[in-house]
Amino acid sequence: RKSSGAVVWLRPSAQTDISQIIKLESMDVMSLLLHLLNFVAPACAVAAWMALVSPLLMGNYPKWRSWRRQFMVNSIIGVTVLLLGLLWFGNDGKVMTYAAMVLACASTQWLLTL
Repeated sequence: RKSSGAVVWLRPSAQTDISQIIKLESMDVMSLLLHLLNFVAPACAVAAWMALVSPLLMGNYPKWRSWRRQFMVNSIIGVTVLLLGLLWFGNDGKVMTYAAMVLACASTQWLLTL
């Protein structure tokens, strides 16, 4: 039995390359800065949320750890996980990467409150 080719959309044939979509050599400094800030924004948002909400949820919150320190540690962990996801999957914005970032930040926040 031969296929009629009516369902071509099930077999995508286009291969995209991120270097063809975003041309870094033609990007100005402001565009590069906005791309970097948008890449880092989810990690900073999750870090800020965890640092500010954890005193409300944890009863044994140590007083010597400031929320700024927790924000910085969680931000670094979150950005690191996002970078690893970018290297592993080849592009950013994957749900798996965001889930790993939230899990890593939550584990780090839990360790900081011990």
